[in-house]
Amino acid sequence: MRAVIEPSELQDHPAARAWRELFPALPPRGLEVWSKGTPRKAGVYRLAFIDPTAPAVFAKRGPGKLLDLERTIHEQILPRLPVPSPRFVGFRQADGGDAWLFVEDVGDRSLDPGDPAQAALAGSWLGHMHTAAQGLGEASRLPDAGPERYLGHLGRARQRILSNLGNPALAAFDIAPLTSLLRQLDLVESRWDRLVAACAGFPSTLVHGDFQAKNLRLLQRDGSLELVPIDWEMAGWGIPAVDLADAPSSKTEHQVDLSAYQSAVREHWPDLSPDDLRRVTAVGHVMRRLAAIDWEASSLRFRFYRFRFNLMRAVCNLHIYQVQLATGLERLAPWVG
Repeated sequence: MRAVIEPSELQDHPAARAWRELFPALPPRGLEVWSKGTPRKAGVYRLAFIDPTAPAVFAKRGPGKLLDLERTIHEQILPRLPVPSPRFVGFRQADGGDAWLFVEDVGDRSLDPGDPAQAALAGSWLGHMHTAAQGLGEASRLPDAGPERYLGHLGRARQRILSNLGNPALAAFDIAPLTSLLRQLDLVESRWDRLVAACAGFPSTLVHGDFQAKNLRLLQRDGSLELVPIDWEMAGWGIPAVDLADAPSSKTEHQVDLSAYQSAVREHWPDLSPDDLRRVTAVGHVMRRLAAIDWEASSLRFRFYRFRFNLMRAVCNLHIYQVQLATGLERLAPWVG
């Protein structure tokens, strides 16, 4: 739930102070707290301004090292790509090692992947971004976003599940689906070399890492619809598999139109076939589920019965991801076995 800061408290709020230190001539008139953040995730705030011509901005606050990646993406990489993107507004180091990142608010209209025109727009945007970023030296120095990242997710997920099987707040009927998931993770790891081999031939480039409807904004500008992805904290350098795959929460098999994607990349990657796209998308499906399982498994740590609802939800979601992971392995069978 978003909390609105009262006008009497606005000027003393850390987000407003950080903004005024960068832009004293443009005072904020409103501030919303979207999330307060955690040690591993930045807090998010929205600032609106007295000047009606000044667009609102989002402010992210977190450890400088946590925001360095997004700053690099917004300040050095996205402005050099021929695709719409949120405008970088500013960055300020705060006390105690924290920092503030300010980025344009591009609205709240999200992509509907079930709309063929919007799915085609997403495929075209993604194809142009992937091919254009391939030659950027700054992008190639981003964190690894290839198979090795997702093998790490697999290992952490397994360790989290194993270390919590003795959680006294888990019911006896919770253990069976968790042990079943552990067996499936072992199966995926046993085939990992074949999964990596299925990635052969695909170029490495900038990947968003969390390319899904909730992070894809639509803008009507100059009479046409534009796609503007936000939240680049999972970005990195790797094959485009995870960007093409459907998200764990998606109801569609593909969240982008693969034909539109292929048309956008054809000039640069002329040898990429529809079969190649199906293969890399299947790889991405598996990798995205491994990341989702890792993140969800962290909720198994709650050890008191009053957190029983959290545990039930986590076990339920993990079972859903296990089913989706099995579907991904079926899709990969022609190439991985």
